[in-house]
Amino acid sequence: MEELKVSNTSLVGQIIKQDTLQLLWPKDKLQPCDITLTQTQICIKISDGNLPPLLASYDGILPLKDIIGCKVSRGTSTKRQDRGGYLTLFWYPMRKKRIGSTCRRVGIPVCLRVAQSKEIEDNIKIADRWHAAIICALRGVKYQPDLGSKSCPAPRKMLVFINPCSGSGNARKIFNGKPKQILQEADILCEVVIT
Repeated sequence: MEELKVSNTSLVGQIIKQDTLQLLWPKDKLQPCDITLTQTQICIKISDGNLPPLLASYDGILPLKDIIGCKVSRGTSTKRQDRGGYLTLFWYPMRKKRIGSTCRRVGIPVCLRVAQSKEIEDNIKIADRWHAAIICALRGVKYQPDLGSKSCPAPRKMLVFINPCSGSGNARKIFNGKPKQILQEADILCEVVIT
C-alpha cells in the first residue's frame, strides 16, 4: 500500500485519482483545493491551509464509509455565465447534536467545482470521471481511467413495500421524506409497491 503524507494526516491506500478542484464552501465562496481519492478516503486540502471549520474537525479527510454517493450537475449561477461542472458528495459523518446526546449521522453535501476548461462540456466530462472513480471506490470495483464514466457500475435497485394502513397511517409520507432522499443520494433506484 502506498502512503501519502498530507499536512498532519496520512492517506492510506492506493491513490485512485488526484486533481485540483474548487471547494464551494460556504455558499458562493470558491476555494482552490487539492483532492485525493484513495480506496478508503477522500482528502481535501485547501491551498491556503484554511479548511472550513466542519472539514477542519476531520482534518479534511472524508472516509468513504461516511459517503453514500455523489452526483454531477451543471452550474446554475444567474450572476455569471458559469462554465463549471459540479460534483456533490453526499457525506453522512457521525455527529452529536447536543452535549450528552447520542451520535447520529447528519447529511452534509460537499460541493466541488470543476473549472479546468473554458468549455462546460469538458468540465462536465471531468466531473463525470470523478463521479465514476468515487462510485467505483464506494462499491469496491476497480476504476478504469481509460473507460472514464463507462467504468461506473450500474445503479443498485431496491423494492420497497409501503403499507399505508400500518401505524399512524403516514407510511407513504414518511417514505417520501428523508428515506427517499437518502436512497436517491446513494444512487439506488427504488420501485415502490403500495400494499
